[in-house]
Amino acid sequence: LPNLAPTMRAEYRQVTIEDLLTHASGLPPVKQPTKDELAFLRALRGSPRAQREEFARWVLGRAPVVPPGHGYEYSNAGYTVLAHIAEVETGRAYEDLLRERIFAPLGLRCFFGWPATPAHARAPSGHWPAKEAFAPLPLDDPYRLPPAIVPAGDASCSIASLAEFARAH
Repeated sequence: LPNLAPTMRAEYRQVTIEDLLTHASGLPPVKQPTKDELAFLRALRGSPRAQREEFARWVLGRAPVVPPGHGYEYSNAGYTVLAHIAEVETGRAYEDLLRERIFAPLGLRCFFGWPATPAHARAPSGHWPAKEAFAPLPLDDPYRLPPAIVPAGDASCSIASLAEFARAH
């Protein structure tokens, strides 16, 4: 990521694609965003691609939580960095890449966002930690994955499409 090299922490310069995919990059997770992290994410402007670039710049400027390449620490932020790498390399948006290179060739019925809507209230929706379990968020809850971190888990597919995806792999 030469576009981010000037602001990237030195510890991340040797991180590989495999490190990002296997959670060995040391990147801090953004799985239960703090109020400050949510404020940062919601303040991002521009296209989803521009937001992912700014997110990657931000997260690559934060201290690693484990030494990169020397430990496992789940980090959904790595998926946004991977999406940004794909966007830089292809010149295409992450969402378009998934639609064109994965969903369409496999005939998958997938989209971005929650399946749950007022008309389909029993479909899967977001969840948030509550005591010792996870509780579903109300359909009118303002929480949604901001465009910057859509690669961390905002693709929704039918069970048949998930099975086809698994079969293809």
